[in-house]
Amino acid sequence: MDNWEFLTITFVLITGIGISRLLISFGTMVEARAILRPEKRPKFHWLLLTWMFVTVDVIALSWLMFYKWNLLYEDPRTVLSPLTTLLLLGLASSFYIIMELLSPELSEEGDIDMKKHFWAVRKHLAIWIITSRLFMIFFYLSISNDISQAGFSLQIADTYPVMRFLMFNFIWIGLAGALYFGRTNFVQSVAASLSLVMVIGMMLALPVFSQSLDDPDFDGVYFDADLCPGSDQYFWEKVDVNGCSFSQYDVDGDGDIDNDDDGVFDLLDRCSETDVSASVDEQGCPIEE
Repeated sequence: MDNWEFLTITFVLITGIGISRLLISFGTMVEARAILRPEKRPKFHWLLLTWMFVTVDVIALSWLMFYKWNLLYEDPRTVLSPLTTLLLLGLASSFYIIMELLSPELSEEGDIDMKKHFWAVRKHLAIWIITSRLFMIFFYLSISNDISQAGFSLQIADTYPVMRFLMFNFIWIGLAGALYFGRTNFVQSVAASLSLVMVIGMMLALPVFSQSLDDPDFDGVYFDADLCPGSDQYFWEKVDVNGCSFSQYDVDGDGDIDNDDDGVFDLLDRCSETDVSASVDEQGCPIEE
């Protein structure tokens, strides 16, 4: 297990405990509604439930991004910096606090009032949502610095463009601002509704967006391993491990993809007229003996 995998497992454990805390609280609500008399049954409050749902989904999407970013740390030249470690732990901690705030407790009278709980914690919830977004932004920038210092050809911007990443996080900060300053049910309803639309949109768009960045021509060959990134125009043909189709190898269109019969396809052959008997390297050029 490398440093990045160990760190992300720690993040998953911390946030997983928070999700468990949230589920226990929700389960207590369901149980109370099942066993108490009608006049004592707690009522669900859609604003609190919405922010519960949004928080869990944002964490799940974070897990997906961290899985993708693990590819960047697979290069042995890439070193996980102490700052990146601290920022990820800070992000996990802020997520946990958010989920703790979203978990209603029994009152002294032994009942649960989700609406009262929401209005009591909303400002603190907003502060920690903003805190989590700031941790995420600086964490992203710290990863970018780790990768760029390693001289790795693939940058984090290739998996999630910087401006788009910043834009989404600032939108979340704006929604948290509405959560903090909104004193009416209408403002809170708008903020919660927009957050719900945001997270559902991200759930639907992120897998396709992620695929479009990792594999622009959708041929199943990712990143630098794809020697023919334009294979989408040959979608009716199969591609090999290099991400190239027969038509792409056949650069002159004569139906022969290795005109000098040296074992290196014409598309990759830098020495296209080598003698058949000559030993060649991976680029199709003669090897001096």
